[in-house]
Amino acid sequence: MSGTSESKFPGPEVGFTTLIDLCLEEEDQSLDTFPLRPSSAGKCRRALACELYNYQGRGSLPPEKKDPSTKRLLDLGSKVEYQAIQYFHKIAKRNPDYKITYKQQVLLFFKLKPANANDKNPPLIKGSLDLAVENRREGWTAFGDVKSAKDKFSYIFATKWDETADKLTNMKSVNRLDEMTWTVDDLPAFIDELDDPFFADNFLQLNSYCSTEFAKTINVPFGFIYRVNKNDSRHIEVRFKPSDALFKEFEDKCNYVYQLVMNGTLEDIRSMGCDFPLGSIKNAFCACHHMLSEDPEAARKAYFATFPPKKWPTDTRKLSEGNLIEKLFAEFEAANQQADQAAKIEMGLVDLLMKERVDKVRLENGHVYEVKNYKTGGVGGGPRTALKRGKL
Repeated sequence: MSGTSESKFPGPEVGFTTLIDLCLEEEDQSLDTFPLRPSSAGKCRRALACELYNYQGRGSLPPEKKDPSTKRLLDLGSKVEYQAIQYFHKIAKRNPDYKITYKQQVLLFFKLKPANANDKNPPLIKGSLDLAVENRREGWTAFGDVKSAKDKFSYIFATKWDETADKLTNMKSVNRLDEMTWTVDDLPAFIDELDDPFFADNFLQLNSYCSTEFAKTINVPFGFIYRVNKNDSRHIEVRFKPSDALFKEFEDKCNYVYQLVMNGTLEDIRSMGCDFPLGSIKNAFCACHHMLSEDPEAARKAYFATFPPKKWPTDTRKLSEGNLIEKLFAEFEAANQQADQAAKIEMGLVDLLMKERVDKVRLENGHVYEVKNYKTGGVGGGPRTALKRGKL
């Protein structure tokens, strides 16, 4: 009988999916690399100060917490990065002018300013570059960063990916090079117009690599974000000219955080407040709230409060004709289910008739049906094939 011990399904008492998530949740989430690095260029200074405070062994603030789903996405991103670099090698194989270089190359950015008289050897800020594309005939090198992103729902377009492509095409600070590539001359203007802080972080990170003395020495006139859709493997490229001003902002942020942590206290860090304004998406999901034992939900609620008021449905039982409406909706839903089933049967009949190499049949009851092809009405408004009642 169902539910008895005799019917217990073999295997663990919970799903392997649950066991994987439990393992991921138990993994150490503490930061084991120097927090002031290019990938943190878009982070809040207070969050960076908390990370540096922990890194130096000054305290044990709770680290930024990533749920199992996020960890799996990050792991998948590293696999996407490896595969993307293999695709770039295909370009070099087809055209000897190109060479893929500096893969996972560690670059030096700058040395932090001494925090005090006793700070004789302040840290160096370094980062690991994904790849570079060198054109040996024209004498330039482009630094690239591979980013992957999951697709989302869009109210206007088929997916969020299509919405982003349309947005890039229509931005004043962007020029379209081809169907999948856009170029940016003024990076600060682009980031301001982009109004997508998490996508903007990608450009702030790579801009730091493109603005180093090393990059200037080997002639790096542009950087590029190579973005891959995790849902369907579509890809786009956004090229940009480096901005020394944005690189200086990153250097100033690193020095500010370093000076604060070296000379200040935890209360000094706490009193800073988040860099991002309350109600913004970056504030809502900033790690500084969690690390300083503040209520992260308060920041998220402030962000969600900026959304338009939600229109809640009215219960049919509150309507004067509620019973009749319920009855008609039941019939409506049943008819829709029958229509879906009829559509499946129709396609099965079309397939069978095509295999028989006939497009018109007469049934034993005398009804005649014919296979018709139409230019519109199918998926995405394209062509469709259907059965239609006909005559002899």
